[in-house]
Amino acid sequence: MNIVKMGTAHREVGINCQDASNQCELNDMKIVCDGCSEGKYTEIGANLFAYKFMNHYINRIRCASINIYSIPTMMSVTLDNLISQNFENDPKTYLNYLTFTILVSLKNNGGWDVYTCGDGYIIIENDEGIHFEKLDCREYPKYLVYNFIDPSYLKQYKDGVGIDHHHFGDAKNVGVASDGIRFVVDRPDDDLLKKEFIDILKSGKEIQMKRFINRNPKVFQDDVSIVF
Repeated sequence: MNIVKMGTAHREVGINCQDASNQCELNDMKIVCDGCSEGKYTEIGANLFAYKFMNHYINRIRCASINIYSIPTMMSVTLDNLISQNFENDPKTYLNYLTFTILVSLKNNGGWDVYTCGDGYIIIENDEGIHFEKLDCREYPKYLVYNFIDPSYLKQYKDGVGIDHHHFGDAKNVGVASDGIRFVVDRPDDDLLKKEFIDILKSGKEIQMKRFINRNPKVFQDDVSIVF
């Protein structure tokens, strides 16, 4: 399942969908990026990064040089290349185009590894069912681009940001999603809407999930991206 849907609030005020996703099914690589609403064009940066990161990953597979421990390096290198090839050295431009969260999930011999910089959700399926791990940066999400900006231009994270690593050894499947799913995932476990959402995740049916989101526009106010 790989979907991106515009949130109702974005549609109502005329803001583009700022989420992006990509997937390499052969090697179970999944990525979700969620652009900051305060940036004017973050959907551009999020989509470019998701595309370029996946191409970088696929090329390394072909060269047999991929290693799961190099994923954080690949994230930083991809953003560095994106900046050098497309943007002038202007902090304001970086903030307008490149403030997006990054969540990457990768299957390996010992389970699943997830690398994150920013908020969102990790979706874990095991023998007990589907569970959600919330990544919460509270008021100030982490954006990898902060590592490329002079600290004098920043209000938060002046010392830079790190990439967090999560490992799930006994999971059947591990996906990632933007924080737009919070309006349903944060409901009580016995909530019928949440139960339906989980059932659709288990089924893996993209069209059914898109229809579910369309049927509940008041619930999904924010953009939603899910790769599972």
